[in-house]
Amino acid sequence: AFRGNESLRRIVLGKHTKHIGNYAFSSCESLISVDGLSGAARIGAYAFLYTPYFNNLTQEFVILGDGELIDYNGKDKDVVVPEGVKSIVDAFSGKPIESVTLPSTLRGIDDYAFSYATALESVRFSAGCAPTSVGSYAFSGCTALTDVFLPDSLRRFAETAFADCSEALLLHGPAGSAAEHFAERYALAFRAD
Repeated sequence: AFRGNESLRRIVLGKHTKHIGNYAFSSCESLISVDGLSGAARIGAYAFLYTPYFNNLTQEFVILGDGELIDYNGKDKDVVVPEGVKSIVDAFSGKPIESVTLPSTLRGIDDYAFSYATALESVRFSAGCAPTSVGSYAFSGCTALTDVFLPDSLRRFAETAFADCSEALLLHGPAGSAAEHFAERYALAFRAD
């Protein structure tokens, strides 16, 4: 909507704003302030990329809105995502992490969450972690990823969720689960555990 707007400096979101789309404010080269994010339930992939606002978010885990993890600025190769994070969107895209442990509060692995994190080998789900969806390109290009143990809570997978991964990728999950049906539909290796 505002992508690439060079004069936009400040955004004030209304209290009823529930969704900010993918790339909505990316490349707004003058954007320095965003108010009213606390009510946003979903922030799309790369929504604030290439903005001074985004560049100034330097904490280790950048969590906005209603528990949306949008960036990881840490240096650890083995990452434990903090409790309270409800969804991950593009936070680890292209990052040199090797393993990630997801929190029990996680409900969605959104678009581009781990895309092209080429060193990522392991994804662990904490006890009680019950995400329901894996978004577009969430794990695309994760060429070191070989085994992913998926919980039964997952109901929806974007068809590109594991695009361009290693041919050695093996998805694990309960027999008859949505994960098994997804793997069959897209010719991915699956093992019922």
